[in-house]
Amino acid sequence: MPSVAFYRENMKQKINLIIPLGTPHPNPCPDCGKRLLLTKFGDKGCGYACEDRNRTGCRGNAGCHPNGKPLGKPIDQEDRHLRVILHSLIDPYWLNTRAQVPKRNAIYEFFRKKMKLSVFHVSILTKDQLKWAIKIAQTDLRKEF
Repeated sequence: MPSVAFYRENMKQKINLIIPLGTPHPNPCPDCGKRLLLTKFGDKGCGYACEDRNRTGCRGNAGCHPNGKPLGKPIDQEDRHLRVILHSLIDPYWLNTRAQVPKRNAIYEFFRKKMKLSVFHVSILTKDQLKWAIKIAQTDLRKEF
């Protein structure tokens, strides 16, 4: 099957899938247990969406790298909501700076040390870790950055 290439406008990122659309994610949908399939979302990019989404409205999903490989782990609606909250608290500290990557790395390193983790990334945090990171972001982030 040929690769799919397109430009994800909202992220200014070229998508070049090496995995065919419709390929299942290795893990099931966290909301209903059905398969998550690699799907293109208009010009917003791609990701793994529940195969039952059009029939039942299930919102289970998982992200993917620009080549279509799974990114992070599938999450349920509560985890998804917690991730959105955490990103809304930490992203403004680095998104509008000239040195985005170094600033983001410094912020992630701050959380890694504060939470005593071997690695910090929003996509790998458990529900309890997400809640803890949100508290840290609300109380300590402004003091450091």
